[in-house]
Amino acid sequence: MLGLLLACGGSEEKPANKPPEKGPPDGKVKKPTATQLCQARCERAAACQVPDNGCMRECMGWQKTTEHIRGDLLWRQLTCLDSIECPFVQQGNAWQQCFEQMRNQIPLTDTLRKFCYESARRAATCGRRNEADQTGCRDQFRHLEDAVLEKGRECLKKSCAEVPVCFRRHFRM
Repeated sequence: MLGLLLACGGSEEKPANKPPEKGPPDGKVKKPTATQLCQARCERAAACQVPDNGCMRECMGWQKTTEHIRGDLLWRQLTCLDSIECPFVQQGNAWQQCFEQMRNQIPLTDTLRKFCYESARRAATCGRRNEADQTGCRDQFRHLEDAVLEKGRECLKKSCAEVPVCFRRHFRM
């Protein structure tokens, strides 16, 4: 854990953090775009003297997976990428290090708590007691948008055999 805490906070000069954009009238913050996330990743790599090798092209290819990730986590990810220590960047571990550290800092939502409670109960009734760990559930799914978790709650209404299939479809497991 100490390595993760030290990961963000490098000593090299970094670009100024980008403030969150104003969201719609309901007060929600817009998510950073895949382009913003990739630019932060690639700019930090360049600052840490990592050869480009098509950084933006490669990054944009896998950034589509962020559509289900909470916006508050993605903004924290941007901040961490701006300041992560160069050794993590040079080893290719920057994205994962930031994601793990930032994921553990975002607050749990009521939807996540409900999903994990219902999921644990459903796992127990389906004879999968080893999957009935609410703490593990919160750790595994806390980065997901509430709308995705609501789809997961719908999966829990299916037969015991269908629940895992439904989860894989909605959570891309």
